[in-house]
Amino acid sequence: MITRKKRKAIIITIIIFILLILITGFVLLYLMTDLFKGNKTLFTKYLSQNVNNIEEIYKTVTDTTYETTYLQNKYENQGQIKINYIQNLGTTAENTNNDINKLKLEISGQADLSNKYDYKNIKLLNDNNEELEVETIWQDDLYGIRFSDLFNQYTLVRNSNLKELLNNLEISNDQIQDMPDTIDLNKSIAKEIQFSESENEKLIKSYSELLNDIPDDKFTKQTNQEIKVNGKNLNANAYTLTLTKEELNNLYISFLEKIKQDEIINSKIDNIQNIINQYKFIDKLSTYNLKENYVKLIDKKIEEIKKSNIGQDETKFIIYENEKNTVKTAIITNEYEISCDYDLINEEKYLYLNVNNKKQEDTKEIILTTSKLKTTLDYQNKHAKKTKKLNIVNNEQIKDENNIRRNISFKYETSENKIDANIELNNKKVEELQDKKVLDNKNSLVLNDYSKEQLNEVLSKMQMGLTNKLNSLKEKINVNDLTNVLNFIGIYVNNNELMEETRNFTS
Repeated sequence: MITRKKRKAIIITIIIFILLILITGFVLLYLMTDLFKGNKTLFTKYLSQNVNNIEEIYKTVTDTTYETTYLQNKYENQGQIKINYIQNLGTTAENTNNDINKLKLEISGQADLSNKYDYKNIKLLNDNNEELEVETIWQDDLYGIRFSDLFNQYTLVRNSNLKELLNNLEISNDQIQDMPDTIDLNKSIAKEIQFSESENEKLIKSYSELLNDIPDDKFTKQTNQEIKVNGKNLNANAYTLTLTKEELNNLYISFLEKIKQDEIINSKIDNIQNIINQYKFIDKLSTYNLKENYVKLIDKKIEEIKKSNIGQDETKFIIYENEKNTVKTAIITNEYEISCDYDLINEEKYLYLNVNNKKQEDTKEIILTTSKLKTTLDYQNKHAKKTKKLNIVNNEQIKDENNIRRNISFKYETSENKIDANIELNNKKVEELQDKKVLDNKNSLVLNDYSKEQLNEVLSKMQMGLTNKLNSLKEKINVNDLTNVLNFIGIYVNNNELMEETRNFTS
């Protein structure tokens, strides 16, 4: 028979056990669901998911078969680049008769990047007649070029003792004093600004704290909101932060002040500056200080905000969540609306960005779809007076384990003109490179090994040959057609300026 004392102990044990289950359940509910979490907490949670969504899309875009397989092996490729330019689109005066449409680039090459080798041969054809042939080569620490129909030898630069070479080229000491003797060509701005997972987490946590001082009643929640993302009807929870102009500007200033001092952001700026410092012999980069300009830009923006920091116009930030995933983010004001949609459930990732400027009657939209083998980018700018469209498609077709075909198309059009550019590359993975170009004393000259007088002689001969070639090309290819295409895609060039730049290059 159980004594009263034992019964009491058993009851207490059962109560404690039940309490532990309840506490554990409560903790799990809090951590793994949105139950018991306030609107501010949930707004912050799903706002920060935007960073993760963008990162996942970026990884899908860059994680292609070509990048992950072919660039890690020996491979050969061949292909072509062709441009088609149409003027006076859709009218009786529609015109495709320009010299640009007669041009074609033929490309062939071979590479073994893990062993520091890359060779490319590029031919310019005009009405199928070869006008120019250029070869580029990288072998160990040598980088060079050869205009094959002009010179028998490759002109090379050894990636060492570069200060001495530039000094012999009569580049001033002021421009090369901070430059390293060897340039790290493996560094790229894209790599240097990429954030690690831990950096992303720190940034999200740090900037989320800016919302802590905002009163809770500024955050609201609406359930069962019907929205459409990527053609799918979704039922979502909407978390909204509503701020007056003054409240928003104060938040904006806090953000700018914080980002100006942020150690992670500043470290990325320092990384980019280190790359710039390698090219200080270039006039426009010789005195450029990225961090200084970055800080000036932020300070200028802060002053602009302070001068117009009065007003009760409201801005709404709305985060739409479906099944614990951020599927849409919107910013709504009286002047503009911005919305960003995500669909990341399937292998094909989807991003839609829409910016509507109500006052200027201007709407911009971007649609990005990406998967392992194909990425498509559509951009459209609808204005009251003019519409612009851009379409870029990168498509990979795997024929077998050793062959892949890449097709990159670029289309840009307005209501008046249109340009199509198409790049085709057939890549073949090989065990060994056939007929590999090998640099030696007979087929190449290394500029680093020449004295100042010898350099002047060599470069003068190159300049003379290139001048004659450019003059010959100008007689066969209409410069006006080239400037028309450049101006159309937004690279504004005056014919006289282009001719002057050509004269400067060849003089």
